Amino acid sequence: MSPSAGARAKAHVNIAWVKYWGKSDDALNLPAVPSLSANIEDLFTVTEVRPDVDSSDDEVWIDGEIAGGSERDRVIRFLDLVRARLGNPARVRVHSQNNFPRAAGLAS
Repeated sequence: MSPSAGARAKAHVNIAWVKYWGKSDDALNLPAVPSLSANIEDLFTVTEVRPDVDSSDDEVWIDGEIAGGSERDRVIRFLDLVRARLGNPARVRVHSQNNFPRAAGLAS
C-alpha cells in the first residue's frame, strides 16, 4: 500500500510483567524506567488509516462503531502529532478492529 493510499498495521496484545512507573515524555508516551513484557500471538488489533481528502475532520472507528469521547480524543491527539511532524494537515479515516474485548485490561 503506498503512503498516499494509507497504511495498515497489526499489533499483538502486550502483557507487562514488570511495569514502568511514570513517563519521561507524556506527549510521546515514553517511559521513565524500563519494563518487561510479552506479546500474545492470538490476540491482536488491526488498524488501517486512509487519507480523506473530502473531509474537514478525522473519522475514527473502533470495532465497527464510530468512536467518540476520550477514545476519539486520544486518537486525534496522536494524529495531530503526526500531522505536525509531517507538516501535512490532511484528515484521515481510522478503522481499528480488535479480536478481543475492548477495555479488558489488555494493551495492543
